[in-house]
Amino acid sequence: MEPLESELTGQLIALVAHDLRNPLSALHSNVSFVASSSDVGDPERQEALDDAGVSCEALAHIIDNLDIVSQFLLGRRQASRIRISAAGVISEVIGRCERIARSHGGQLHVPREVLANDIYVRSNREMLSKTLSNLVCNSIQHGGGGTIRVSVRVEKLECVITVSDGGAPVVQELREAAFTAKGQVAAKGSGGGRYSRGLGLFVATIAAEAAGARISATEEDGHNAFELVVPLD
Repeated sequence: MEPLESELTGQLIALVAHDLRNPLSALHSNVSFVASSSDVGDPERQEALDDAGVSCEALAHIIDNLDIVSQFLLGRRQASRIRISAAGVISEVIGRCERIARSHGGQLHVPREVLANDIYVRSNREMLSKTLSNLVCNSIQHGGGGTIRVSVRVEKLECVITVSDGGAPVVQELREAAFTAKGQVAAKGSGGGRYSRGLGLFVATIAAEAAGARISATEEDGHNAFELVVPLD
């Protein structure tokens, strides 16, 4: 059999993502219904329902990532860019990831001044949100159950959003490979490295490029940090 071309592979991945969304939507709705009508006095039942709800959210995140990979393979490397609020995107991502963070024993922290500041960037809201979501989810998975902090600073004509956690940093010699497809597959095969599970960092790179942003791995006080750099508007 001939190997699949990138465009056809992208179309097939898009079909898989579409097919997964329908049963996941039904599953999520039923879990929510049972949770709302169950006996709250049964802590084990409630814990099981909470875990099921978090798993549904995690699956939705994976399906979103499949969609982004599909767009990448189809050659859709850019998305329309407009003036958007950095604080609005951060608030949206934090709200989406809070339950997942709690399920890993962690918590998300954003200084009040970050959400209060009117910093506007030129980007694509959906792609920027998905970039930041993947960076936050990586920190949740590898942060050791501690606090994941999201901070913002302005440097010249750019907004720098930093996601930091208490986990070990990506080692310096692997910081570029961590965001590539080959790097993800190699790490997955070896079982080593904090980026060895899932497509998150590779997808974050694709989404960032589409959003007109860029990402990198660094460290703060010996712990891991990611930087998402977006042009100011």
